[in-house]
Amino acid sequence: MLLTQTPNVTEVDCDSFFIPPEAWNETTESLAEVFPEAEKLKKSYKDCKAITSRWIDIPMSEFEQQNPIAFAIMIHDNLDRFERLLRAIYRTSNVYCVHVDSKSSVEFKRSVKQITSCFNNVFTTRQSIPVYWGERSVLDQEMICIRELWKHKVKWRWFINLTGEEFPLKTNLELVHILSILREFNDVWVDPCTEHGSDPAAAKCRPSTHARFRERWANAPLPPLYAQPFKGQIHVALSRAMIDYVLHNEEAKAIYDWCVTAKVSDEFFFSTLNANAHLRAPGSNAVLMEHPLKKRPSLARLKLWKFTGAEWPYCTFYLRGICLLSPKELTLLTTSWQLFANKFKPYHRPVGYACLEEWYFRKVVEELKTGRVQLDLRLYHKLYYQYLGI
Repeated sequence: MLLTQTPNVTEVDCDSFFIPPEAWNETTESLAEVFPEAEKLKKSYKDCKAITSRWIDIPMSEFEQQNPIAFAIMIHDNLDRFERLLRAIYRTSNVYCVHVDSKSSVEFKRSVKQITSCFNNVFTTRQSIPVYWGERSVLDQEMICIRELWKHKVKWRWFINLTGEEFPLKTNLELVHILSILREFNDVWVDPCTEHGSDPAAAKCRPSTHARFRERWANAPLPPLYAQPFKGQIHVALSRAMIDYVLHNEEAKAIYDWCVTAKVSDEFFFSTLNANAHLRAPGSNAVLMEHPLKKRPSLARLKLWKFTGAEWPYCTFYLRGICLLSPKELTLLTTSWQLFANKFKPYHRPVGYACLEEWYFRKVVEELKTGRVQLDLRLYHKLYYQYLGI
């Protein structure tokens, strides 16, 4: 039954895209413009029977059941992409919190509520706020989910936050193996161009970059507790102990109260907590700040920025400096060691999203056949054991 239920792109052979972009020809380029049928279908959200008929019953291993993950998903539109994301990451042992922007349409909110009501471990937040890019509301919505997840009866081990414009690169079984290798360490990226940060002398960093970061907190009071602000990103993978610290530690609360007085606070709250060793945040590691590992990208998220375009020169469209992922990125996405990919938009070459979805569920099926992950975990051991000496 599982084999027949998994997503399948019928309009093109997705394998056509799994070649290096420099090897593409005119035919491949034209196939990348195909609009999949899955994007056109009008789906019913009237009841759970209609919704779950599109879902896939994925048996879980004992290891997954023993290592639940808490997910916080922030959404504001595109019901289809939200459902497909949730369908991919959904497992009965995990718990999922969904915050819907209060500015979203009534129909959208109603449909999301209908989807979440079909599963006893998925819920929408009791409180919903209007969210505006660059303002504190981006961080506040995360905190709303974090508070509700902490109170949930599922005693999850790790926390991962997502938006509806992302998709997993790793199966749930792969996630729990990777996070177990991290033990209780957090994955919180710090921008190497942060002044006084991990690598302020990096060749790619310019004085203007440092100045742009400083502008974000220039009009805020001095940070408390002698903390140094560190530019990072909202995307994280955190230990349960770190979430406990974020919610209940007075120093963490003081950092939060300071962060929300500055601009784009979501991009430096977690990184500031994690990178200031004297704050003693659980799961932080001061070695990360003084070690070559500091230059690695975020584990939690694959994200292609325009200012690093030379590293991946094939992006076909940027939005606010972030590459909108398309079929051109499939070889990169499917070989990446990172956990999730950002960002997808349904209007930009959506066949790339559909083919990634097909590839993902192929991996799930192969796991069920073999009983093991289709991934070399030695890379993660190397990153977090050899380099750090832990």
